[in-house]
Parts: sequence; structure tokens; C-alpha cells
Amino acid sequence: MIRKSKIYLICQLFLFLATPMVLYSQEAVKRMGADLEEGRITMHDYAVNRGYELFAPERLDARYRVPDDRHDKCGLGVIHLLRTEFDTFTTEEQDFFRRFAFRPSLPQSYVSPGGFFKLHYTTSGSNSVSVVDDDGNDIPDFVDEAALAFDNVHLLYTDTLGYQAPPADGVDGNEYDVYIENLGSGTYGLTAPEGLGLNTQSYLIIDNDFAGQGYFTNGLDALRVTVAHEYHHMIQMGYIWRSGDRFFYEMTATWFEDVVYDDVNDYFQYLPTLFQGSGFITNSTSNFSLPFTDVADMYGRSIWMHFLAAQFGEVTTHNTVRSMWEKMTTDIAINAIESAVNEGLPVSFEEAFHTFNTWNYFTGSRADTVNYYPEGRTYPDLVFNETLFNANDTTFTVTNRELSTQYISVNRQLASTFSLSFEAELDDIDTWRVSTILSDNSGQTTVSGVSFLNGISGSSLVTSFGNNPELVIVATNTTKFGKPGNFPLSVDLKMFGPAELNANKLLPTIPSPANFSVVNRVKIPFVIVDPSDIEIKIYSISGALIKSFPERTFSVPGLYENEFIWDGRNDNNERVPSGIYICILKGDNFIHREKMAIIR
Repeated sequence: MIRKSKIYLICQLFLFLATPMVLYSQEAVKRMGADLEEGRITMHDYAVNRGYELFAPERLDARYRVPDDRHDKCGLGVIHLLRTEFDTFTTEEQDFFRRFAFRPSLPQSYVSPGGFFKLHYTTSGSNSVSVVDDDGNDIPDFVDEAALAFDNVHLLYTDTLGYQAPPADGVDGNEYDVYIENLGSGTYGLTAPEGLGLNTQSYLIIDNDFAGQGYFTNGLDALRVTVAHEYHHMIQMGYIWRSGDRFFYEMTATWFEDVVYDDVNDYFQYLPTLFQGSGFITNSTSNFSLPFTDVADMYGRSIWMHFLAAQFGEVTTHNTVRSMWEKMTTDIAINAIESAVNEGLPVSFEEAFHTFNTWNYFTGSRADTVNYYPEGRTYPDLVFNETLFNANDTTFTVTNRELSTQYISVNRQLASTFSLSFEAELDDIDTWRVSTILSDNSGQTTVSGVSFLNGISGSSLVTSFGNNPELVIVATNTTKFGKPGNFPLSVDLKMFGPAELNANKLLPTIPSPANFSVVNRVKIPFVIVDPSDIEIKIYSISGALIKSFPERTFSVPGLYENEFIWDGRNDNNERVPSGIYICILKGDNFIHREKMAIIR
């Protein structure tokens, strides 16, 4: 990968911020998908209109004509759809789509210098390439540039990174065939698989000029990232073509654009949708098993690989991603991803996925390019699912889909301590990962993990020493597959201001109430403002002594959470029944009481 200079990054940042943050919305595609799902159109109608949307928007049904709508960057999914439904098309529809759904025929060809590719093109008609030939070799410079780029990515993928070469198709020689045609504004290229399953042969079509509206990147830069993207699709086909896992084909190919041509950054166009729109970062839709309408998410999710490379190193990440593709031959994508991460990285898939979602907070104005994404300053700011201003004590429930994350922002004006208790359903044991991110006017940002007892109950105590604190709760469900009703996580949030922390006192137990059918211990947090010997005792509501903790000396004033932990048993090691108990904190010159509830 080519490293960017600081000057280049500053220029890119200026250009990116000066560009309107347009969401990669694809409204027409969403309407078609909704109509298909609701039975208002047939699969035939859907396939025809998807084809028109990509290649001939002027032919679209009027209800799907959306001004300035975005097209698929890559036509892989549409080509598969056209081929699958081709026999249902009318004669007129077949005549129109034949040149996209099947191999084109172009009069001229050129074999790349490395001998790996045969590029088919024309210098006349609507599909013509520019005839500019500055080097005088009788081959248009555009074709020369494409040939060199294809040779470059072939050697990188196969010789350097260890991917297996695609199977040769034997059509018009053993070279890999590339057809250069006018694909219409906004469509960069497509890979056309000629079959399904293992060792699928394929050919490529790329646009003839990458000019006009609809392209985020134009000209030779667009050509180069398209070569990197589409040839990786061809390599993927050599492992297996499984249309149901298309999201993984697209996110990997989009990541490789930046691996090969790090200075182009065409993937930036998908990030506003991802971070600020309907992408997997917000709105609890972080689901690896995508519905086929979420095209932009497929491209934008390439930042998963950007995270892996920044966190674990490029060599380790390349080996891990290649392992994912090797495992794809025998398992679906999400299982292959999980297995490769568990084997190739020093953390579990669940830990990596939650850490990734925590990183996504550090973008845009919150970027930390030293500890998180190197290009994070050029990414959009993450939009939170919910923001609580001037928050008071509250209880709420976060409901996630599988493999999803929600971000809840809690804002206060004065320095505060945030006490959080989390409770998941028993059936969802070990599926939740939660972090908190605290920032205030002190300029410090602190990330803290939340530990879960028995995989069900978690707690955290976070203190801000500056004013205007913001606490962001990052709640990730790591289950790979969904369930009816999704996954709820209850959150009990209590906040204590500076005045409340200037006195010796007990705080509510964590969790509160303590349900011992799902937890095996409770924390007894407290505050002391002067050095003191501390003793804690628990009594029944009738005044009988239940549990006595040994006296301990605390010489440093502060808030303590983990020093006194109760297992729900009395001094005779017997389980106490459900009920209300009185906890008493006794110090050198003070005593404080707090009720606590036990549930069996």
C-alpha cells in the first residue's frame, strides 16, 4: 500500500469537506425492493427495472424515476439477476439486455504486456474509447492504461498476496477477457460469472471513459480502482460464486481498491450513507446478512477491512481476508469471516466486531488518527441513534438486530458520575458487548469496557472531572443470526453531580435490583471524601444482621465500585431469600444507609 503524505491528506480533507455530503441513497432500488416484497411487482418486473435502472434509466417505469438517483457502482448483482430471469423476458427485453447479460462482441483487441488479459474494444460508435495514442504504439492510451493496471493487480493478488488465479475460460484464447463498453453514467464496471458454485469462470466489462455525471471519481483514477475492484471479483469467482453472499464480494473488492490505489479514495462516497444515513452504523441495521436492496452498505462496509488493517497490521489482515475466501468454498460468508478472524487474529470475532464499532465513533470531528482510522478525519461524523440532553436518571431498552450496534449519547452540563447497569435476556447469554466513551471540556476522551456477569448482567461507573461531559454508550449484539423480536438490552442509568459526590455515602448497588437467577454477585459502590476505615454490613428489613464484611482502610478519597462484592449469601454461607435489605456503610465519623432489593 502506498502511504499518503501529510500534505496530501490535508488536501484530501479540504476537498472532501468542501464536497456536499450526498447520501448514496439509491431511492429507485429501494422502491423496487419494497414493491417486490409487498407483491406489487413480479420478479420479472423487478429484474427488468433493475436492468433499466443500471443501464438505461430513460426506460424505467415512471414510479422508479428519481432525479439525481445513484446507480450501482458494480453491476455484478444485476447481471446475475438478468441472467436468472432472462427466459422470462419479452423478445424486446431480451434483445436489449443481451449485450449486458452475455459476452459482448467488439472488433478490436489487445493482449496486455504481461500476457494475462485480452482487452476488447472499439474506436467507433457509442462504445468507442478515445483514439488518443500519445506513445504511438497504435493502441489507444486508455486501453494501454487499462492493460497495465490489470497486469499490476494480477501480480499483486496472485504473486504477492497469495490468492489463487481465476480459472481460464478458453474463450478466444486463455487470457482473461475484458470488454470496454459504455455502461452509462455512474456504473464503473461489472463481473459476469458464467455459472454458479466453485471455480466459476467469468469475464469483465468496464466503462469506456468514466466521464459524466454519476461518477464520484473520473478518468484514469476511476479506471484504476475499477480494475482493482472487478478483477478481485474475478478472483472471488475462482473460489466460489454464491449470490446470497454478495455483500462480502462487494465489501472485499471495494477495500482492495484502496489497497492497490491508496491515493484515489473512491470508497469515500459511501461513508455519508454509512455513518449518517441508513447504513449499518446507525439505526440498528448493522447486519452482515444484507437484503439485496442495501447496495451502498455493501460497498461502505469495506471499512471493516480498513479497521482490521489499522488494528492488526496489513500483513496479518491480508492473510486473514484471504483465509476468509478460502473458507468461503465450504461455508457461507459470515461463518467464513468469523472462523478466519478467530484463527488469524489475537482476539475473537465478537471482540473484533465490537472494537470495530467503537472505532467508528472516532471519525470526522472526533477523529483520532493516531489510535484509530488513519483517514478518520476525512470520514463523516457518526450520527447517534439517540441523544439525551441534560439527562436525569432514566431506564430504557436498546433493541438490536443481529450483528448490530447502537450509539446512545448522554449529555450533562456539570462534572458527573454515570452509574450504568445492563441486563440482557437469559436466552441472549454472552451475545452483548458494551463500551462507554467519555469526553468533556478537559480535552480527554476515555474508552471503557463493560464486563458482564454470567454473560447477562453488566455494570459500569464512569466519572467526568470536567464540565459538559458526554457519555456515549456503544452497545453491540454479536449474534450472527436473528430471532423474532430481536435482542433487547435494558439500561438503568443514574447520574450523580459534584455536590452528591462531596459527601460520604453509599450508592445504589450494581445491578439494582439484583436478580440472582441471572447474576452471582452484586457490587456495593460508595464515595468517601476523607481517609477512613470502612465497614459494610447488610441487615434484613427487620434488623437482623445478615452479612458482615471485614473492615478495610481507604486512605485516598474517591468513588469505589469493586471493593465490596456480595454473593447473596449470609455469614453462614446460606443463600438469602428475595426481599428488601438494608446496607450500612460505617466510617470513622459517619454512617450511611441504602436499601437494596434481592430477587430469586
